[in-house]
Amino acid sequence: MLLDSGIMTVYRQQNVSQPGDMPQYAWSPVWQSYYGEKTVGVNRYYIAMAHDDQTDMLIEVQRNRNISTATDKVGIDRQYLGLPAVDGDNNIYFRITQVQHVDDEDGLPMTDLALERVDGLE
Repeated sequence: MLLDSGIMTVYRQQNVSQPGDMPQYAWSPVWQSYYGEKTVGVNRYYIAMAHDDQTDMLIEVQRNRNISTATDKVGIDRQYLGLPAVDGDNNIYFRITQVQHVDDEDGLPMTDLALERVDGLE
């Protein structure tokens, strides 16, 4: 698959306080990759609904085994999604509902991410 849909960034909540201080957490970018958008199939859509999830987008990125559904979120610039720019933060954020490590049609190792849109990094 071509990774020609845009650039995505994985954000992770990390402790940014000094040693000995109360923990303070902030979202930090930890990885960036080109991505290709895939079709959300009917089976995937209904399985997500059965687990009280929603799959808004399915993307494929280069293989990365460090991506987690528990700690990570994905940000995609609005321009890649065909949305108009806004003042301030131009990213649309997604919660990762599923991570699958697959091989694409050329036999290259890839990672599929099922994404659910959220309001921001909270």
